[in-house]
Amino acid sequence: MPPYVIFGDRTIADIAAKKPANDAELSHVYGIGSVKADRFGSAIIRIVKNE
Repeated sequence: MPPYVIFGDRTIADIAAKKPANDAELSHVYGIGSVKADRFGSAIIRIVKNE
């Protein structure tokens, strides 16, 4: 599945800029609502912490 199907460029850029470390911070990322946070939130936070 292409990445843009899950998150658009603007959302990916906002994740990179904000580097959310928890669910509260992730909720302030452009394009991430409750559904995407529930589905992908743990993975996003884990990836951001490892980089």
